[in-house]
Amino acid sequence: MASKVRTYYIIIISVAIFGLFFTCEYITDRNIVILKKDIISKTYSGTVINKVSPNREGEDTHLEILINGNNKYLVSPIQSTLEKMNIGDSVYKPKNENFIYMYKEKGKQRLEYIYLNEKMKKELKNNYPELNLNK
Repeated sequence: MASKVRTYYIIIISVAIFGLFFTCEYITDRNIVILKKDIISKTYSGTVINKVSPNREGEDTHLEILINGNNKYLVSPIQSTLEKMNIGDSVYKPKNENFIYMYKEKGKQRLEYIYLNEKMKKELKNNYPELNLNK
């Protein structure tokens, strides 16, 4: 009898742990979708004043943007976009678009803002149709 009770306890605990794992995974995925949506929905315009690494080690991962002559804004675009930008470049990030426009003497260039895998793009399109994620 005691072994049956122990078996039931093990089954109940296993099911609870399994359920908790999937619940935590869903909540984490949902939070990432919301975070990406918030990043894409922002808009700003300014001048690149610095390339930085917040960790102070390794290569630069962020751009420091000067907005309205006195406000600094730290952004982290996809690495290929970061590499194309230089200090002094003007940038414009439209609201609800996963693009950033870089202005140089040679003209304007439209660049991808943040990396989104196909699963994330689908989630964002389904939940936030106002976002422009297309190239």
